[in-house]
Amino acid sequence: MNSVAGYATGDAVTNQKIWSQPSQLFPTLFGQTYMGRKVTILDVGGARPRTIAFFSQFKCRLHIVDLYSAEFLKNPSTEMSSRQLQQEFTSFLGLPRNSAIDVCLFWDIFNYLDPIHIKAFCAALQPHLHRGSRGHGFGARNSETMLADLEYAIEGVDSFLVNQRRTNRLPCYPQPQSKLKEQISCFSVDRGTLFADGRQEMLLRAKL
Repeated sequence: MNSVAGYATGDAVTNQKIWSQPSQLFPTLFGQTYMGRKVTILDVGGARPRTIAFFSQFKCRLHIVDLYSAEFLKNPSTEMSSRQLQQEFTSFLGLPRNSAIDVCLFWDIFNYLDPIHIKAFCAALQPHLHRGSRGHGFGARNSETMLADLEYAIEGVDSFLVNQRRTNRLPCYPQPQSKLKEQISCFSVDRGTLFADGRQEMLLRAKL
């Protein structure tokens, strides 16, 4: 497994540091998915101008939601059944019935979901996946990894822009990669790259 570092620059408007994070895996995802055809992309990180600008160059349908702002995740209820949680995810995602997703951009959302919520999230996604569906995300190396609360945007085909999240943080549930792989039932981890700060970039393949 390779290790990749990033570099920081200053934002002249907000005086906030923005990291440019190189990616070895995103170009692979891009190459596997875009073969001159129109694809559907699910981005659970919210509308990031740089990400929208990047995808505007290609034939694609971009479905954007911001799971990080979901109230049922900010204040999770212990009284909800698995079925009710699945319905919450389904409603929040708002995907059209019978629609198919080619690429899921998960960013680091799995670090903010406990096993019950991951199961419900995967159950909500399952009907919209096909054998060619791919995913991309970031996980923690192990349960002791301290994760910074970060926002991501696509800078280019081989890099991301990363900055500190400015909204309220969700509860965090970092898990060992072995357990996380088991819990993401609708995807398998195809490849992984370890970053110097303990985050792991993951390239995912639909498991149907």
